[in-house]
Amino acid sequence: MKGAIATHWDKIEQSLSQYAPDVLNSLRPGATVSQVSQAEQTLEIELPMDVVISYLLHDGQERYGGGLFYRRWSLLSIEGIVSEWQGWMSLARNGEAYWHQLWIPIAHDFGGNNYSIDLDPHLGDDIGRIIHTDHETISEIESVVASSLQELLFQLASDLETGEYNFLDL
Repeated sequence: MKGAIATHWDKIEQSLSQYAPDVLNSLRPGATVSQVSQAEQTLEIELPMDVVISYLLHDGQERYGGGLFYRRWSLLSIEGIVSEWQGWMSLARNGEAYWHQLWIPIAHDFGGNNYSIDLDPHLGDDIGRIIHTDHETISEIESVVASSLQELLFQLASDLETGEYNFLDL
């Protein structure tokens, strides 16, 4: 799995260097195992291995680096994941929003929308899927974006490689 995720990141980085160097430069160095473990303790969960591996390679993006995922969605750092999750949980406790504690945000659009890892054990084989939640319809999942972070990275790398998506489209 580590090799596949590293390969996806290599392909993404190659495309970014050519078409979106600002986004490439916004990618942060990898998190440490300790940082990932501390986040897991705070969130009271165990992150899927593909997520851990990806974050050991890139700890999200700098705050205003441009969207990694289709120019809209910026990858949160480990610290950003915890902060975003805590914000949603606070709103949920106050009755201001619905948020499942096992939705772990990994990307956002700076407008209240997230890509999150869904760790609800009721999902069975679908645990770890990437969901899109919208702040205006937060009581439900807008869509399932990918079956895992590994698949999302593969989709992005493939779309960039085949020209299905490029940063010049915007």
